[in-house]
Amino acid sequence: MSKNVEPIYETTFRKRNFRRGKIVGGIIVLVLLVTLGWWFIQDRQNQQLSHYPVKGVSLSQDDGYIDFHSLQKTGIQFTYLRASSGASYIDDRFANFYGQAQGTDLKIGVYHMYSFSSSAQSQYMNFKQAVKTDGGQLPIAIQIAFYDNYSAKTINVASQQAKLKKLVNLIETHYQRPVIVWTSNSVWNQFVKGSLPKQQRWIANGELKRHGSQVAFVEYDPDAKIKLSGSSQTVSRSVYTGNKRQWQTYVNQLSN
Repeated sequence: MSKNVEPIYETTFRKRNFRRGKIVGGIIVLVLLVTLGWWFIQDRQNQQLSHYPVKGVSLSQDDGYIDFHSLQKTGIQFTYLRASSGASYIDDRFANFYGQAQGTDLKIGVYHMYSFSSSAQSQYMNFKQAVKTDGGQLPIAIQIAFYDNYSAKTINVASQQAKLKKLVNLIETHYQRPVIVWTSNSVWNQFVKGSLPKQQRWIANGELKRHGSQVAFVEYDPDAKIKLSGSSQTVSRSVYTGNKRQWQTYVNQLSN
C-alpha cells in the first residue's frame, strides 16, 4: 500500500507561516514591554516630581519662540535664560525672552556657558554686555560641561579652577548676587569642587532624590516635551529642591 505523502510545498508553507507568527508575536511582546517600561518610568518620575512643587525650565535661542504666558499656565514657576557663552557669543533671543518673561509672574534667572579657552575677564565682559542690568531675581548660573577635546585629563585643572573662581568673583561682585554652578556630578567632582567647594549647586541631568542643602536645583530632563499654545516643544526641565515655603524664603533673601 502506498502512503499519503504531504506535498513538500505545503509543509514549507506551514513552516514559514509558523516562523512569521513567531516573529510577529515577538514584535508584539517587545512593543508591549517597551510601552510598559515607558509607562513605569513616567509613573515613577511623576511620583518623584510630586515631592518637588517648584518647577522650572531653562531656555535659549535654540528653543525657538516661547509663549511665556502659556508656559506659566503649565505650572512652571521659574525660567533660566541663556545670556552668553565664552568671550564673544550672545544669545540672540535673550533680550526678547527676558522682556516677555517680565510680563508674567515667573521668577527669572540668567546663565552663562563657561569656556575653557577664554579668560575669566573676557567671559565676564561678554556676560555683562549681554545682560546689562537684566540679572533676574535668581542666582546667576554658570553652566559648565566638557566639550570637544576638553576633559579632566586634557585641561590644566589648577589653571582652569583659578579662572573659574575669578569669573565667579567678578560676577558676584558686580551684580551683588550669588552664582550657582550648573554642572554634572562628574564635572563637579573632577573640576569645580577643588576651587569652589561651598558654591551653590545646580545638578545637570541629575536624579530626583534627596540632595544636600548645597544643591538648590536639579535638572531632571534636558530634553523634556512641553505643550505650549497647542504645540509640543522641547525644553530643559529642572526643579527647586525645597518646598514652596522654602522657595519663597529663597527668593526673598535674594531680593534683599
